[in-house]
Amino acid sequence: MPTTLRSLCISSSKPATWRTFVIYFAASVLGSAIAVYGLVLIVDPYDSVAFSPDWERHPLQSSGRYYNPSIAKRPEFESFVIGTSTAMMLRPEQLDGLFNETFANVAAKSLSPYEQIKMLDVIRNYHTNIKTLIFGIDTVWCQPSGSDQFVGAGANVEFPAWLYDDNLWNDLPPFNSTSAQDAWRQFRSLIGWRVRYPVRPDGFLDVVEDLYGPYDPEQSRLRLYSQTPILLGRTTQPEDPVFPDLSHLYEELGHLSRETRKILFFAPYHHRYQPASGTREARYWLTCKDRVAAFGATLENYHVVDFFFESPLTLADSNFADGYHYVANVASEIAEALRVVSRGDTATTSNYRILNVE
Repeated sequence: MPTTLRSLCISSSKPATWRTFVIYFAASVLGSAIAVYGLVLIVDPYDSVAFSPDWERHPLQSSGRYYNPSIAKRPEFESFVIGTSTAMMLRPEQLDGLFNETFANVAAKSLSPYEQIKMLDVIRNYHTNIKTLIFGIDTVWCQPSGSDQFVGAGANVEFPAWLYDDNLWNDLPPFNSTSAQDAWRQFRSLIGWRVRYPVRPDGFLDVVEDLYGPYDPEQSRLRLYSQTPILLGRTTQPEDPVFPDLSHLYEELGHLSRETRKILFFAPYHHRYQPASGTREARYWLTCKDRVAAFGATLENYHVVDFFFESPLTLADSNFADGYHYVANVASEIAEALRVVSRGDTATTSNYRILNVE
């Protein structure tokens, strides 16, 4: 074959070789993507896929934003705890015994008021007969100008709105790195390889242990007196606080039936993390408490319990792992107090106050 002809043949074969390579590469990538997403759908890390196997999945997201909606939708629960990490220490098992009901705790770290209301919407959509709703009130609700829509437990935490709406057709996890990583973590927990967060099926997570490990009195005291207290998320301090988030909460609570027992409690902070008497911040908190208590003028079966003041409970360093998170024995005391108040009884200790009496 002449040299020129041979060169033309070789040259013409190169595009075909590259096309074949591109086709095989694209097919390989597509096949891998299908396999990965198939694993995501089968493992179903957030328990949101209707056709996935009915395995006993493990809540892997420590923030609770991704897994708690599935807990809120389960028919076996009839009563719920909502809030930020300051409500996470309430044990459903203890509440079950105190109220003779079946509780789930769907509180989570750093949930904004908007996110907490979205959780309440999920509960209302899936439960027509809510027996008791316990709502933790803390600094995110008492921001005089309102909290941001998404506070976040860290810069990388996103709110999965698709898990909170009433559209069942968009409950498939999105095809992204977060879903793939959580599916892998869920798969490892299913086979018993690694369970990172010891969260119970009722949603309980010991947030103190999750944050700091086993309770250490010396380390806790160091945190209490070395950290700078933060109560207001913004530097602006309006003369007349509006508390727009409380208006949204009032509206949502008004959608609950009169038979639903509504119990709101102001979570205890260590005394050093409460505003000094006579300051503008102290006035904000008093106004916030008054606004929440005033809901009782129109809401039925409504109770407000206050632990956020200087008391033997908040003066004791041993009751806190840091300025904002109380330990297990305090959580038990709070649960007992909520049951007492729900019966219409008076306060039994000086550690809490009843802000409204029906």
